[in-house]
Amino acid sequence: MAVLRNEFAGQVSGVNGRFHNVISWDSGMIANQIFGTEARPIKDYGKGATIRAELRFDDNCKNGHATFAITAEIRDPAVIRDRGIVACGCLHDDIAKAFPELAPLIRWHLVSTDGPMHYIANTVYMAGDRDHYGLRAGEKRPLINGRTKRPMWELVAINSLGVAISTTPTGLEYQGAEIVPLYILEKSWDGENAPATPLLKWQRQMRTGEGKARDLDAARNAAVWPDATDDELSAEPEALKAALAARLPALQADFKAAMVEAGFLWLEGWIRR
Repeated sequence: MAVLRNEFAGQVSGVNGRFHNVISWDSGMIANQIFGTEARPIKDYGKGATIRAELRFDDNCKNGHATFAITAEIRDPAVIRDRGIVACGCLHDDIAKAFPELAPLIRWHLVSTDGPMHYIANTVYMAGDRDHYGLRAGEKRPLINGRTKRPMWELVAINSLGVAISTTPTGLEYQGAEIVPLYILEKSWDGENAPATPLLKWQRQMRTGEGKARDLDAARNAAVWPDATDDELSAEPEALKAALAARLPALQADFKAAMVEAGFLWLEGWIRR
């Protein structure tokens, strides 16, 4: 490890604070690059409560890219335990209130030199109306065995003859169904005459989609695309993926400019093409 820059008092967007020593890993990536702000009063956390924000831009996680994060810590002098800390983490609303100068940087939280975290996957999922299996509500897809990669089948009973179905709550859901699973059939019967003997058949196992509601605001945040229209985000997944990929270079350039303007070191070669 090596010290790339020594600690010094400085400012980010006019906010006073201190830049810590910038430390690099042996790989050349930056292990530690932090700016801690001065303390400012904060309302709604007790008399005398103060907030400090912390901005970091480094590869402390050793995942191969530098990531920006902006978090905060709030202390109440009346609280003895936990060093007086009453709140900490991604307190972005509180940061924006106490440090309005830093508010423009909040949009870059968890953006890295590769782009926003899970940039395409998160945006497409949040903007879409498909569940985590990629299915819309009511849409069906044949199941495939994850180990063998072969289609999956199940033995079922044909109900057109009036087979005896369990009277449990689950069984009642299948009353009148054309096909019923074997586990829901009655295994014993009381009466003068036996019910119809089930006819069996093999059928493909299917997954029925649950779908989900589109969360377009969350998609805009995930993509750092505040001016994206509803139509742009509601496009079919492949079209949205292409649009996201096309805008990524410009987004990375804007991110680099924001980090450099804030006073962070940006190493050449961080953006991989």
